[in-house]
Amino acid sequence: MLRTEWGAFTSKLWKYQWLTKASEEISDELRGLWFNLSQGIMDVVIKLFVLSQIRAVVTGTERITPNIMTAVYQDELKPIHPMMEALRSGDPSKIARYSDLTIPDIDKKILELSNLLESSKDQIRKSVQYGGNDQAIRLHNMLVDMGYESDFLEPLIQRAFEEHTDLQIKDLMPIILNWYQSLEQSPPAKRKQKTKSIKVKEWHTLDSDDFRFMHSQAANEEQMLDAVQQSGLVFKTDQWLTFSHNARGEYNGPFQ
Repeated sequence: MLRTEWGAFTSKLWKYQWLTKASEEISDELRGLWFNLSQGIMDVVIKLFVLSQIRAVVTGTERITPNIMTAVYQDELKPIHPMMEALRSGDPSKIARYSDLTIPDIDKKILELSNLLESSKDQIRKSVQYGGNDQAIRLHNMLVDMGYESDFLEPLIQRAFEEHTDLQIKDLMPIILNWYQSLEQSPPAKRKQKTKSIKVKEWHTLDSDDFRFMHSQAANEEQMLDAVQQSGLVFKTDQWLTFSHNARGEYNGPFQ
């Protein structure tokens, strides 16, 4: 597949996403990585795309990133690594060994993951909310079944587990219910909205233009600085100084 065709094809395919934080356009970095991992083999291209979306939902990232696509390739497509290495080598003798490129069991895995995703979106959301804390998720479900579902519930459960790490569910429930009832009885005007603190392990769920998200995707400081500069969110003083100097050089007024 020619690079021009690859660009047009991936741009069109990119629009078919269900992720809530997906960017409108695919980055050149991700497009290049996608080609390198798939070598333009259509079956691999599609499977990488679908599996990456599923991984993005499960992790709460809600967008395809280079880290996610690389992890999917490493974890889910191991059976084809030898074949892809042969294609990357360009060696005809190695490529000939894999003339019939197939991806065993991957279609079945995609179907299983898709069914799981469809049937347990709420469970996935709760798992992300509570950082995988099974006890917190169980307590949440119990309180919802008792009719205590509201915006208060999540922060109260998180607070209970943070302040009372040694207590069990049966001991935490009356504490949470007491807090819950106090909030319900207080006048709306007096309710103070608590600023939600985002933990470092949840930075990958933030918006793409958030510095904390960029930090979560960078392997080192150099990558972080590069991502920040490419984002256009940082004022580039060197460019401004060059422009200012040139502008003054063209000015012929009395203050020159």
